[in-house]
Amino acid sequence: MPNEFFQQCSEICRDVGEYLLGYQRLTFPYFVLHDHVHSRNVYRNYSSIVSHSGLYQSLPPPIDALINCSSYLHDVGMSLPISFINELRLTVHEISDDSPEVGNKVKSCPSFLKDGHVYFPEKYSEKYTIGLPKEVADLIRTIHPWLSSKYTTATVGFRKILSEEVPEKSSVKEAFLRALSTIIKYHSSKIDLRTRPREEKILDYTVDVVQLAAILRLADALDISKKRTKHAFDAWKGLFSDKPSQLKHWFFKWSIDKVEVKRGEISIRITPSEDKYEEIGKIIGVALFELGDNVAKDYNAYLEIINRPFQFNIVLPTSQKVAVDLSALKQCYKTVTDTPLYRSIISHIPSTEVEVLSLIRDLEERFNKEAISLTEENCKGNKNTKPDSLDLLAQSLYTQRGYSVIIEKLKSIKCVKYLLQQFKYD
Repeated sequence: MPNEFFQQCSEICRDVGEYLLGYQRLTFPYFVLHDHVHSRNVYRNYSSIVSHSGLYQSLPPPIDALINCSSYLHDVGMSLPISFINELRLTVHEISDDSPEVGNKVKSCPSFLKDGHVYFPEKYSEKYTIGLPKEVADLIRTIHPWLSSKYTTATVGFRKILSEEVPEKSSVKEAFLRALSTIIKYHSSKIDLRTRPREEKILDYTVDVVQLAAILRLADALDISKKRTKHAFDAWKGLFSDKPSQLKHWFFKWSIDKVEVKRGEISIRITPSEDKYEEIGKIIGVALFELGDNVAKDYNAYLEIINRPFQFNIVLPTSQKVAVDLSALKQCYKTVTDTPLYRSIISHIPSTEVEVLSLIRDLEERFNKEAISLTEENCKGNKNTKPDSLDLLAQSLYTQRGYSVIIEKLKSIKCVKYLLQQFKYD
């Protein structure tokens, strides 16, 4: 029975995804987790968005299975052994056809190309499993939607597992794998969904793969609570010393208690704080970095495909709920992270603020150390990462050093001042 097939697919995807994604932290210990915990969170968000958007009165079996499978397999490209990535033979043409921008990024890394496909030298194989060099890790992270997609249909990948578990129904299986592979690939924010073919046929069902990919993107972007970071305390020390550019990705998620998706609204609940300034810092970081940067672009892509908007709210521990505009937060994020603004802020720190000045020196030394770690120039045009005002805010809050001074400087920025006025902080 077809329904039994789709149910089996869901179960197999969950098993395979949870097993493979357990390796993600070995390869990328400093990236915010793309592991089995993340995949479960994405599935919950995905299901909630579908339920509360009113797109389906009841989920057709293939749609239900595609939601399950894309949730659990969309990030497996970040957990595959290097030798397996080479075996997939992902071509530059395949990537460029979907996203010229990403294709050009791959072309700029000739050391990681061989005969037109992505290929990492043997020195980065399994013996280098723990903590890949930043250039390798960054490239894999950039192309992981294509790697994950390729894995689902590869004869050495998920196709093989599915065929062993469910040997019959080959025509249905092929249609399902084709739709699944497409949705997973389309979860890359570098692909313009408006230009992509929308429909796949599975039995008598017409599946809108672009619509499902748009929901997957939003579900993925909304995994920004402490649920995603709470099992990785051991990573924080390394982030603080060796990968300072990643600290804000962890800290501001740790500042979010939960994300609630209801009909017509999405609420972001902030964790309790020790004092007023800490709460203000969390509001700024969550609003600008998590919502204005991480969520806004995928929410916009969702709206372009599915005209069913959500009102975003930030909710404080006191239950005060403030409606926020993601477009305004996105623009404010760009303002606050502007390099000249950062330089202006730190140049106006009084010499009497010894602790803050020490914090700034520590931050910049760590960023310089991270840049120096790029010892091999495998990709052309690599730019050294520089700290911005939100990096400084994250470090001050994490270390509990000088954050009131940093926040007072940020409050002088017009868009930040307006944001805080909505919470009755002025």
